[in-house]
Amino acid sequence: MIWASEDLDQSDPSPAPEGKVEGKLSDFWFYHKWKILIGIAALVFLIVCLAQLAERKTYDAYLMYVGPVYLDKETVKDLLGSVETASDSQKEASGNPADSNRDGTVTLDLNALVYLSEEQVAERRNAGSYVDLQENQSAKTHFSQMLTIGEYAILLLDRSLYEETVDSGAFSPWEDTTGVPPENALDSYGILLSELDIGSENGFRQLPEDTVLCFRKRSYFSSVNSHVQKEEIYEAERTLFCQLVRYRKES
Repeated sequence: MIWASEDLDQSDPSPAPEGKVEGKLSDFWFYHKWKILIGIAALVFLIVCLAQLAERKTYDAYLMYVGPVYLDKETVKDLLGSVETASDSQKEASGNPADSNRDGTVTLDLNALVYLSEEQVAERRNAGSYVDLQENQSAKTHFSQMLTIGEYAILLLDRSLYEETVDSGAFSPWEDTTGVPPENALDSYGILLSELDIGSENGFRQLPEDTVLCFRKRSYFSSVNSHVQKEEIYEAERTLFCQLVRYRKES
């Protein structure tokens, strides 16, 4: 028997049945739903943050603390006052290079997040203290998102969080900030507060001695969107970071 060529073609040019398509979509959603939801949440967060940044007050420098200590208003005031004092002590005859708008005052914004490492959570639980794990994870997520945005360049981080993040490529090496690593630097990017004179000043004394001071590289978001961070503000922040590292307390 001779078969016609069209009889030999077993391919079906018609589209897949609707049920099969829906099944594939259902399988994809089942295996990837958390990745999709997290991605959407992160995107929404970034959009909201960028919108808020476009409307907020502009400062000369933005600092972030992430660690186990809660900073009340008085502590924040003391810490920022110590930063201003350290900066003013190193201003030049032509003015303070950390004053980005040259209005004669270095204005500062501090974002403080309470975050406990796994070891710190265990210690507090063993001591009978309650730890809200969901809130703790939210603080870490918030930190990761703000680190991605890059508005806060001067960072004061719990040592365990720093060590967990240091290989991300987010931090600026010493050759791009102070030029050479300071004495007793922790590594190529950070230094412990206990190794710095600023660490013994008001506000800073309330932070753990192993808190790491480091500097954020300019992020992609800040380089393409001036609402995140203007170049002159980033350079002023770099100067302020160097002033904090180089600050010497009067004896």
